[in-house]
Amino acid sequence: MSRTIVTGGAGFIGSHLVDALIAEGREVLIIDDFSTSLAIDRLDPLPFGWQHKQVRVYAHDVRDTFANAIHPGDQIFHLACPASPIWYQRHPRRTLETAIEGTHRALEAAHEHGCRLVVASTSEVYGDPLEHPQKESYCGNVNPLGLRACYEEGKRAAETLCSIFKRSYDVDVRIARIHNTYGPRMRRDDGRVIPSFIDACMKKEPMRIFGDGSQTRSFCYVDDTVRGLMAMMAYNHDLSRPVNIGSTDERTIASVAQAVADHFQVSMSTAVFGELPNGDPKRRQPDIGKAWQLMSWKPNVPFEVGLAATVAWYKDNPIV
Repeated sequence: MSRTIVTGGAGFIGSHLVDALIAEGREVLIIDDFSTSLAIDRLDPLPFGWQHKQVRVYAHDVRDTFANAIHPGDQIFHLACPASPIWYQRHPRRTLETAIEGTHRALEAAHEHGCRLVVASTSEVYGDPLEHPQKESYCGNVNPLGLRACYEEGKRAAETLCSIFKRSYDVDVRIARIHNTYGPRMRRDDGRVIPSFIDACMKKEPMRIFGDGSQTRSFCYVDDTVRGLMAMMAYNHDLSRPVNIGSTDERTIASVAQAVADHFQVSMSTAVFGELPNGDPKRRQPDIGKAWQLMSWKPNVPFEVGLAATVAWYKDNPIV
C-alpha cells in the first residue's frame, strides 16, 4: 500500500487526519516543523500517543524542498500553515511564505513523483464576503493590505499555484476550502473563537467578544472536516476546482459564547465586548452543494455534540 504524507500532521486538523489514516491501516509520514502545534514538546517518541510502526515524523520546514522524502505513488495532504489570527499576525512574513512556498514545494513533489495532492485552503479566501452563502465560484472581498492579508492572500496565491500546476503539468491536485473547524487539540492560546471562550471559562475570566456578537460563523466539528478531506483524496475523477468543506449551521458569536458558558455554568453577564477587528467577516456560511453532489459529503456531528466533546477534552487536558 502506498504511503500517505501529511504536512502539518502534528497540528490541529492534521493530527486528527493522521488518526483517521492510522485507523485505516495506512503508513503515514508526518512533515511538520512544530512551530505552532501542541506536539512541539511531546515528541517522546511521537505526539498524541502515535505509538505505531506505520507512523514516521520528519521535522522539516515546508518552505524548503521535501521532494526527496516522497515516493512515487504517495498520497499527499498539504495542511502546513499557521491558521490562527494570533499566530499569523505575529509572524506575517513566515505565514505568507509558508502558504505560498510550502504549497509550491508540495506541488513540485507531487509533480516529480506522480502523487495525488489535497491542498488545504480556507474560507478566508472569501474575505468579508458580499455573497451569502459563499459558493466556490465567489471571488471574494479581500483587502490585500490588511492585517489578515498574509493568510488570506497567501492562500489565494496558493490556489493560483495549484491551478498553474494543474494546467501546465496535469498534477492531480484538489483544493479544499476549509471553513471554521473546531474540536479537541486546538491550542487554548491561538485566538480562535471556541478555544478562546473555553480558555476564559477555565481561567474564570470574562469572555471577550469582538463587536456586539451578532457576526456569524458556521462551525464544523473536526471529525467531519477530516472525512471531507479524505473524501476529496478518494474521489477518482477530476477535481480541478475548489470544494468548500464546512458546516451550514450558521450561529452568532454571542450564541456560541452562551453555549460555552452553559457548559461551565458561568454567567454571560461578565462578558466583555470590544471593537470588531478590521476586516473581520460579518457573516460566514459555505455552500456545500458541490461536496454533496460530487462526494456525498456533509457534516454529521451536531454542534451541541461536538462542543460537549471539545469541552470535555479541554477539561481532561487543562494545561494545553
